[in-house]
Amino acid sequence: MKKILSALFPALILALLLSHPRLSADGAQKGLLLWFNTVFPTLFPFMLFSKLLAEHGGVRLLLAPFHPVLEHLGMSVYSGYALLAGLLCGYPMGMKTAADFNRKSLLSAHEKRLLTAISASPSPMFIAGYAAPRLNPAVPSNYLVLALYTPLLLVGSLLCIYNKVTSFTLQNRFFSKETGSVKPARTKSTSVSVPASFDTILMDCIELQVRIGGLIMLYSILAAFADAFCSGTLRLVLIGTAEMTTGIDAIARSGAIFSIPVQSGAIAACAAFGGLSGIAQTNSVIRDSRKDREKNAGLSIRHYVLWKLVHASLSFVLFILLLRRMPPV
Repeated sequence: MKKILSALFPALILALLLSHPRLSADGAQKGLLLWFNTVFPTLFPFMLFSKLLAEHGGVRLLLAPFHPVLEHLGMSVYSGYALLAGLLCGYPMGMKTAADFNRKSLLSAHEKRLLTAISASPSPMFIAGYAAPRLNPAVPSNYLVLALYTPLLLVGSLLCIYNKVTSFTLQNRFFSKETGSVKPARTKSTSVSVPASFDTILMDCIELQVRIGGLIMLYSILAAFADAFCSGTLRLVLIGTAEMTTGIDAIARSGAIFSIPVQSGAIAACAAFGGLSGIAQTNSVIRDSRKDREKNAGLSIRHYVLWKLVHASLSFVLFILLLRRMPPV
């Protein structure tokens, strides 16, 4: 059944491309312009210099002042840097940085769970420059920030508590009575790796950006089909599920369909989920692009999708609750 569906889906898309070439071209153009004008100039420089920093050992030096706080949360400077990259640069930079560190065995199981859950979110630049201006003028933009980032704090806190409880249990279970010591929960890699050359890092980043651009283009085409062939709530759901930016814009223009709280919550949920395009980008960056393209970096895409659904649901509910406390205009 799975093989049949895997063959039918591209056949269906191919039929749509052939029967509606103009619509396909418009969707592809929108996707590529989004990548060229926004994603590439914003993400590529940070991706390049972030990888250079990591390759040459600058991460530990940069986050050394925050080591006590990170240690209290069960995190190293590497997972802290991946989290920071995700919060500042948005999709899929957090998971890309986490995957790079994980391939070098620099992340524990707790750090991988934590980063899978909270390292992917829309960037502050995207929120301020794109999502917030599309809210109803009566809705405070800081409510959107609270609705998007508060769930990350909640989920992160719960995972840190879970890690402390399980660590305490494992310590009691594996405590050696003969030696009076605890078996380590994580072993760090002792091998010394040679930093990659600038040309290698540059080509890796360019290759990854081209893949991201192709994925944005493909899912923009799907969003264009949903926009043309569907109507009402189903149209908005399909567009927002396919591609985040197009979905936010479509929801913002749907004033007659939703009330202001529901419309605002839907925008927050769309931004928190990131769309299938964001999931495809994340799935691409957590795989080794050179040695084995089908080898997962140890970060589960299934868990990532589940956490994105949780994040979107919490953001939707929280935004509506915030708006109910807002005095009537």
